[in-house]
Amino acid sequence: MQLRSLLERPAAAVVAVVLAACGGNDDATTPTPEPLTTGIEVSNQTSGDPIEHDGYTVMVDGDGQALPVNASVLFSDLEPGDHAVELRGVDQDCEVLGANPRTVHTTGGTSSSLFLVRCSVAGTGRIVVETFTYGNGGDGYRVEMDGGRFLDLGLQDEGVFYAVPIGPVTLTLTGAAPGCEVTAPNPRTHQVHEHEQLLSIFKIHCPG
Repeated sequence: MQLRSLLERPAAAVVAVVLAACGGNDDATTPTPEPLTTGIEVSNQTSGDPIEHDGYTVMVDGDGQALPVNASVLFSDLEPGDHAVELRGVDQDCEVLGANPRTVHTTGGTSSSLFLVRCSVAGTGRIVVETFTYGNGGDGYRVEMDGGRFLDLGLQDEGVFYAVPIGPVTLTLTGAAPGCEVTAPNPRTHQVHEHEQLLSIFKIHCPG
């Protein structure tokens, strides 16, 4: 636009032109940033004889959610900062390893908090049973423990007898295919001690 043309216009018109050129009458405003939020993923790893089956309740700042065994839940839309996290509903034969309740600090995004829970019935231990088959075996085996409990295992497999009373316990493997031999002793007797984990390995040698 020519300077002379601007000067020949009334003052009010000149101001309007200048404001329009500079965006002075633009009604747009700067967007307000969204408030920062964060989350906490709470999980548990539970083991023992036997493990807790009913699950737990997790409290974060007084708000609760159900937490299944060996699972996780997410608390979202939390403000950054310190949050009180507590695991409730732990069975009397189980204990939480580490602080409970605990403080989890968040600064944005999702933080994690893992509860380790160990269960152990007084006066019991556990027996881990493994099978190793050499050659062409059958379909699998059954390992029986005196008292009527048993494990059905494959040719190369592992199973656990939980909450085994302390004292002598006899295991017997059956179901081996004809021609297969179980490495002695079978039956075999183990001495179970409180809170102890025993390993019993059955090796089965088959023709072919």
